[in-house]
Amino acid sequence: MNRHQIYRVLGFFPVLFTLALFGWSQYVYLKSVVPLMHEQGTKRTIAWTVVELVVLGLALWSYAVCVARNPGNPVVRNPTVFSHGGTTPYMRLATAAHAPTVRQRSGSVSSSVSDPASDSDSSCDNAVLTTEQLRQTQLIHTLTVRDNGQPRFCLKCNVPKPDRAHHCSTCNVCVLKMDHHCPWLNNCVGFRTQKAFVLFLVYSALYCALMFETTLIYYVMYIMGLPADFQFELAPFFMMLMAFAFALSLLGFGGFHVYLLLVNKTTIESYDGNTFRHALGKRTNLFNLGYRRNFRQVFGRSRLAWFVPTFTSLGDGIKYSVDYDSYDMTLQPSDFTLLQQCAELLDLCVDNGDSRAELVRRMEAITQHMDHLRSAVASLPGISISQQDQKKVLAECQTELDEKLTKLSEYSQTHA
Repeated sequence: MNRHQIYRVLGFFPVLFTLALFGWSQYVYLKSVVPLMHEQGTKRTIAWTVVELVVLGLALWSYAVCVARNPGNPVVRNPTVFSHGGTTPYMRLATAAHAPTVRQRSGSVSSSVSDPASDSDSSCDNAVLTTEQLRQTQLIHTLTVRDNGQPRFCLKCNVPKPDRAHHCSTCNVCVLKMDHHCPWLNNCVGFRTQKAFVLFLVYSALYCALMFETTLIYYVMYIMGLPADFQFELAPFFMMLMAFAFALSLLGFGGFHVYLLLVNKTTIESYDGNTFRHALGKRTNLFNLGYRRNFRQVFGRSRLAWFVPTFTSLGDGIKYSVDYDSYDMTLQPSDFTLLQQCAELLDLCVDNGDSRAELVRRMEAITQHMDHLRSAVASLPGISISQQDQKKVLAECQTELDEKLTKLSEYSQTHA
């Protein structure tokens, strides 16, 4: 067995421990708490028990889905050419680590924004891709690219990586919309398991809260001396303390993941700052479609299905809807970034004491870029606040760059 297979086997111990906690808490609850509640009223006891069992069932269902379901893996679409010249597409899995379901997809490359998220295999980010690897990247639609400007490609799985996909070093496979690898699940939280994971956190927190509340009533009655033949037991007391601790931690952790869901981010993206710089120099999350659309993207359109861990997420995990207003702004950064690069280049020329010929050559190249910039500024209609702000920023940068060009011209004449 290799290292990853050993991790997968050992990873089932936390899963068994989690199931044992659920089983132990339910045993203590039914053995010690429910009988005492029954003495205070049958209808009330039945109501509390039914609610508790329903919540427990939903929590275990969600947990089972998180453990057993494949979170989603990239798949390569390769054409097979027959003798008559026709082609038939077929799929090649990134790896069988998650036994993924093959899903056909198509798309084209539109990579124009660098990907700031760091993958587990970030050490290979600057490796030059082969012709075959580049050809494979043209079979999926992406917005993000690697630091060196090439399409995102996993050299370990030998597959192109769609937007928001990352390589899990524990599972040794790329995961679609990877959030994180959870040791308590022995699985990754990704595109196909995000909904079930959020439901598991919510139902588990609710289950722990119910355990704490009903057991607390158990001991309040003991202090009050009701009933007279009440016998103190340690097991319910420890269960109450554990339920309180788990409820607090799950509320915090679950609240964080609900927030990430509503702003359409993953844990990796929240830590690594997965944002895109637009024309005004600000950063934005292209995948943030608003609270409602973000929620429905994960939980689906059917309201009845929101409460059960069935897979109802929208999309295929390869191509994601984007905020087109922000996306249009990211198509403009060439002008804004060009101004910054030109200004830095001019300062560098002066500091290095470049020759007159080199300065003139750089001035001519920058002047051509300036002509393009003036055309871009003039073409902005200024019919909205954002466009007016953009036009103002570009105009100010253009003025500053003109001043630098004048100084550079004077410098080149002085050092002729």
